[in-house]
Amino acid sequence: MMTKKNKLWLIAVYCIVGVLLISVIACSIANMSYRPQIEDPLIINIQDGSYGKYITGSKENNQEVYDEILEKFNKSFNESVLSSVFSGRSGFESIVSEYGKTNPNTNFTGFRVTLEYNVNDPKTIMLDGKPYNPPTNTSKIIKYTKIIFDVNETAGMTRHYIYYVSYDEATSKNIYYQQSVMCDFSDLYALLLTY
Repeated sequence: MMTKKNKLWLIAVYCIVGVLLISVIACSIANMSYRPQIEDPLIINIQDGSYGKYITGSKENNQEVYDEILEKFNKSFNESVLSSVFSGRSGFESIVSEYGKTNPNTNFTGFRVTLEYNVNDPKTIMLDGKPYNPPTNTSKIIKYTKIIFDVNETAGMTRHYIYYVSYDEATSKNIYYQQSVMCDFSDLYALLLTY
């Protein structure tokens, strides 16, 4: 026969197990996002590296393509909290750095995606909720009108790079800023193969 003390211990153990079980279920359902802090573009241009063909989508022209690509792009940065913790990515820190004046990786496989913004309304590179300032000039705010990245067959959450295209008025040339991001572009890649 169980004593009152043993019954209390059993109830306490059941409560702890229940809380742990609910926590594990919640972590496997809840998503975290590694998505960079960028606004939706005006135009999305896709270049196929194998065949050289171009696909364009915008809110005004080819809206269905625009919406499909943007949806897959946004979802590619999501991962369950549980997967993130067990893979060691929960502490992933996105880093922005100046890449230089040359176009990144002109030879590519898969697809080259360019997100285009209004040149008269450039966007600000954001990092951790604040405008990005280069370490060499902490008062300078970097604006961009395009973002370039490659999409290939790699499956699973891996580190990728996106490149912000910023026009430097002092030199009259584009400067590229590189940001490391964690994403899984496999669904976006599969979608782009259908066009």
